[in-house]
Amino acid sequence: RKAQQAPRPRPPTTMEQPFVAIASTFTCDPVRRWAEFWLEQAGLNASVSFAAYGQLEFELRGPQAFRGAACCVGLLRMDDWQRGHAPFDADRFEDDLSTFLVSVRGALA
Repeated sequence: RKAQQAPRPRPPTTMEQPFVAIASTFTCDPVRRWAEFWLEQAGLNASVSFAAYGQLEFELRGPQAFRGAACCVGLLRMDDWQRGHAPFDADRFEDDLSTFLVSVRGALA
């Protein structure tokens, strides 16, 4: 006989369902099912929305996908910013990292 679990409390509902916005430097659609799974496990009634492919920096500078989101997630793979620049270029990496940090600070301001 299976033990019954107490129902998880749901956040108050509004006319629009809250959503989590995700932007990345790579194809992150495989993250969708896990994000939805953990939102459900946490008892959160929210959907997941993705920015277009490779739009993390754009979303940090002028958010479109992030507008109105209950939570924003940025996924960065540093190799993506070094694409086409082999071998590894430490100066370029530092410049890219600096650009990324300026973008994050601007998005948080």
